Amino acid sequence: LNVPSYTTTTASLKDSVTGLVWQRTPDPTKKTQAAATTYCDDLELGGQTDWRLPTRIEYVSVLDLGMGSGYAMPADILLETTGPQWTASATGSTTGQFFFIDDKNGTWTLGEESTELGARCVRGTAFTGSLQVETDVVTDTMTQLVWQVTGLAPALRTWEQALDDCESSTYANQSDWRLPNIKELATLVDEAATVPPAIRVELGTDAAPHYWSSTPSPGFGGERYAQALETSVGISTSFKMTDSAAAVRCVRSQP
Repeated sequence: LNVPSYTTTTASLKDSVTGLVWQRTPDPTKKTQAAATTYCDDLELGGQTDWRLPTRIEYVSVLDLGMGSGYAMPADILLETTGPQWTASATGSTTGQFFFIDDKNGTWTLGEESTELGARCVRGTAFTGSLQVETDVVTDTMTQLVWQVTGLAPALRTWEQALDDCESSTYANQSDWRLPNIKELATLVDEAATVPPAIRVELGTDAAPHYWSSTPSPGFGGERYAQALETSVGISTSFKMTDSAAAVRCVRSQP
């Protein structure tokens, strides 16, 4: 897996993996989604004028879900600038709703476009790629990930069971399967889907309501939690690791 490094200026942070350049300090004034879009389109920062509001998957790409800084953004992004931030990605499930990212906690959900949230702008080449459908698997050319698409067990598992299921899998005659992290699961979402599941159609239409990720999330008291993908509209959530709460879809990296 590619581990990003960051190049910073007083105004921006550049991700070595994606090439995207992020605004370090957004305007603190909260904005509707339309106003957030206009703010980024009109932004002149660091001698550049091609800023824009990021898509959901672009924003997910910069999250540090290892929480190395104590929050879900690289340490060169100040904690006081984090929180709920609009994206440019609308959902097809409900008119007037868009995805937003809480870049303090590393989660994403949906909000009414009239809600006033933050706006962290980005510049750089948009992500591109396609899904290649093969027997039993689908390969994403954008991420170079190979996804399990058949033989998906409907039974809900605990987090440890989910990890074991993938690590012991010999699906499609391969032995290097693993439980995907939440950023990888985020790439499966079909934002334009008008009916559940909001999963890209190449991966099938029988998606479970939730899929475990390998990504732990902050616990409460003595309970340990892990993140999961909710598939009806494509948002992130979390469950107790000890609960049989989500299903399993394994992934492997293309050699």
